[in-house]
Amino acid sequence: MVEGAGKAAENEQYRGREMAVRDLQKVVSAAAGKTVFLWEGLEAADTGAPLYLNGAAGVLAAVQAVGTFGGTVTMQLSVDGVTWVASDKVFTAAGLQEMNTAAVAVRPSAGSGVSDVDVYIAVSRG
Repeated sequence: MVEGAGKAAENEQYRGREMAVRDLQKVVSAAAGKTVFLWEGLEAADTGAPLYLNGAAGVLAAVQAVGTFGGTVTMQLSVDGVTWVASDKVFTAAGLQEMNTAAVAVRPSAGSGVSDVDVYIAVSRG
């Protein structure tokens, strides 16, 4: 159904600190009986490794963000896995938002001030 969990983190220089690409982890939610994916410990200027949705139209997702914000975490979408565009799903505090997309991939991007945010996503076909 989805691919991309366990990609290695990459680093690049960003304003004097290492900007990280946070690994995508696969978690099983016993309560929901579904697979949930997690990007853990996002800090300012970090992005998450892409979660590839295999290009299927009508993907429904629930995105939950928790942690220490101080800035924004924006979900980004891509149709080619290379060029990323900000979605309208933006978190400035803990919360849950639902999204419906036909994008090929999704990932979170942490803005300035974010110090420790975990982003969970549960995906299903529409």
